[in-house]
Amino acid sequence: ARQHTPLEVVAFQQFSRQTVTCTPALLDSKQEQQGDTDHMPGGFIHTIVWNIVPGIRLGDACSEKPFWHLAHEERDLIRDA
Repeated sequence: ARQHTPLEVVAFQQFSRQTVTCTPALLDSKQEQQGDTDHMPGGFIHTIVWNIVPGIRLGDACSEKPFWHLAHEERDLIRDA
């Protein structure tokens, strides 16, 4: 298999070099080839580590809180940001 750097990692690297403050800082990344017993034998897995993003968590895949509990106007402001 051929190694490939995902575009997300390239973007994080560029943002970190340019000290962009609107994205989390890339702390580290690592690419490893998967073994014979892994999900994609011979494939690659890329791990990305970044710092904590400031603010409040608006929800996740398992929960719709607190985003849907905000006033409609507040949700629109978040969407426009």
